[in-house]
Order: sequence, then C-alpha cells, then structure tokens
Amino acid sequence: MVDQHRLDALEAFWTWAVAHTLRLSGVRIEELLELTHLSIRQWIGSIDHAQSHRQPDRTPVNR
Repeated sequence: MVDQHRLDALEAFWTWAVAHTLRLSGVRIEELLELTHLSIRQWIGSIDHAQSHRQPDRTPVNR
C-alpha cells in the first residue's frame, strides 16, 4: 500500500531542494543533474572558498 502523504512530502522536499540549490549556487539545471551526494558534501565543506571564487557561467559559448 502506497502512503500518498509520504509521496507528496517527498515530492515537495525535492522540489524545494532543487529550487533552493539552483537559487543559491547559480548552477544550471544540467549541472545540478550531475551532482552527487559526495560532491554536495564537498561543496558544503568548502562553501566559503566556493562562494568567494566561483562565478556562475550561464553562456553556452564558454562551455
């Protein structure tokens, strides 16, 4: 039996998590899809360093 409330809560969490990550980090959706749990942990561990040196690149020409 599927708990619909739990599924709704999970969907709401992941919707929030994706939107929050995109807003705070400036990454593109394609880059977000490539993130792994390990890369997120490493990014959080060096958040001061990452924020002071990383500039989001939103133009496809530079890729």
